Amino acid sequence: MVRFRTWRWLVVWSGLALCIPATLAAQGQATTGIIRGTVTDLQGNPLSEAAVTLVETRTNFQRQISTTTAGVFIVPLLPLGFYDVTVRAAGYQEARQTGIQLRVGETVDLRLVLGQAVALEAIEITATVPTVDPTRSEAATRLPDQAVSGLPNNGRDFLNLTTLTPHVAVVQGPDGDVLSI
Repeated sequence: MVRFRTWRWLVVWSGLALCIPATLAAQGQATTGIIRGTVTDLQGNPLSEAAVTLVETRTNFQRQISTTTAGVFIVPLLPLGFYDVTVRAAGYQEARQTGIQLRVGETVDLRLVLGQAVALEAIEITATVPTVDPTRSEAATRLPDQAVSGLPNNGRDFLNLTTLTPHVAVVQGPDGDVLSI
């Protein structure tokens, strides 16, 4: 009789020992979710390269992704919460779904249909001749020959003439005097 009791306790304890690792493994699961979906036009044709923006409403966490050629998007590892999903594609009205709740380990499937193609107006742009020459990147001050020959030039250093240009100064640099323009 004593042997039967010990055998029964041994079976019970070994069964518990097998169950404990299973419960610990369940605690190691991810605390994120997945939002996936398809983006189509009104006729059901998939829209590739549509911009999908997901915003968690409480934390303002944002994730952006583009759809595949089949119009599919998958956004894994999203923090839990409530999301607003906005889809935009060139030539279509945007689609929006709000208040999408994402729970632990959940995969939310969405189907977003973009509205009629938007007719874009032509914009005519006219330009005038620029007053600034875009091919020149420096300021230029030209002094006539008489002004240069009449200036006192100590040591015949032509770089001293650069200080006559507005916004040019000689400053102390790490290796001596340098020009600051």
